[in-house]
Amino acid sequence: MSAVVFDEQLEIPLGIRTLRDFRKWMRTPKFPETGRVDYISGDVEVNVSRRDFFSHGGPVEAIARCLSAFIRLQKLGYLTIGQTRYVNSTAALSCEPDLMFVSYDSVQTARVCFVTEWKDDVDTCIEVEGAADLVVEIVSDSSVNKDTVRLPLAYFAAGVRE
Repeated sequence: MSAVVFDEQLEIPLGIRTLRDFRKWMRTPKFPETGRVDYISGDVEVNVSRRDFFSHGGPVEAIARCLSAFIRLQKLGYLTIGQTRYVNSTAALSCEPDLMFVSYDSVQTARVCFVTEWKDDVDTCIEVEGAADLVVEIVSDSSVNKDTVRLPLAYFAAGVRE
């Protein structure tokens, strides 16, 4: 056996033992474009359940709207909303927080760096690596323990400030 296959849609290679293995797989065409696949402290965690607009999407949007306005007004840094991969080697973590804020200061002092990849003649940012200033996870019914226990511990180990 060389992989674990879920519902013929997601194939996870069995050789993923480290964050480096996960990041290598993430850069292949076989890495899924939908669903949430995270690497948390040595485990590959998959959540392919749909997120409810009212209990998940609505709160993410409301928080993002307030934070975005403040961050832009104060010219503080970058705010991402989902689908931005956050990586921290110390915490053995690769995930996509619902929201993530990285200050200009964190970039300038190298607390955080942007990992880029040349794709389709464009240099694109594929990961934010280091210690983010803020991450927000909206607790979902399908991932309560992950959102309230495993991810907060990993974010703390990663040096996330808030």
